Amino acid sequence: MKLDLRTLRERHPRLLPETAAILAVNAAVALERRHEPDVEMTAHAFGTEGAATVSWERAAEGAPLMLDANVVTELGAEALALTLVHETRGWVARRRLQRGEFADWLMTAPDGKVVALEVSGTDAGDHEARMRQKLLQVAKCVAGKTLAACVVSFLQPSIAAKEVLTAFL
Repeated sequence: MKLDLRTLRERHPRLLPETAAILAVNAAVALERRHEPDVEMTAHAFGTEGAATVSWERAAEGAPLMLDANVVTELGAEALALTLVHETRGWVARRRLQRGEFADWLMTAPDGKVVALEVSGTDAGDHEARMRQKLLQVAKCVAGKTLAACVVSFLQPSIAAKEVLTAFL
């Protein structure tokens, strides 16, 4: 599977061009801590395992010095998650959810169903424990018919996405 961060805006046309660019730059900075463009990432997406090749435009020189490291990890994870769920499920960003809504993004599935997506990124933490936390969090969301979580680990690198119902079976 190919996850090209340069196509984020094309995959999610409702994203403002500036928002797509900010997400992509943060993902580039997070990835470039240890990896080069076209890095192979382990992908566990909705019960299917495989590899994903992640491509991006290199961050400008000095970008890491101008950005908060925690925000880089969070926004970088969102860029990768949005790319993954579009590639694997065809979900398209509908709007950003607000603090207290228990998820990050409201998505639209190809069949019109509304999906709430919670995203988390980690640079060195336990991504399996993080997935459990995020699935419990998004389970509280009332905005979507389908509830899902995605966790990105920049250390390994790996990405995992699960729906709440399938995650607890």
